[in-house]
Amino acid sequence: MLTPGESAAIRLPAEELAGWRFAPLDWLAELLPEVLTGRLAACLHALKHATVASLHKAHPS
Repeated sequence: MLTPGESAAIRLPAEELAGWRFAPLDWLAELLPEVLTGRLAACLHALKHATVASLHKAHPS
């Protein structure tokens, strides 16, 4: 989770984004293409468990 100060400090380049929002993790499949959903889920799992993720075609291997 980000603190309010950390959230306010985020700077996103407008020319690279159509839009953005904070969303619950269970919305990933609705908001992202499948290839990014797999990558992000693996990254979040690795972060939670203080490890790394090895991905093959965007899926944990």
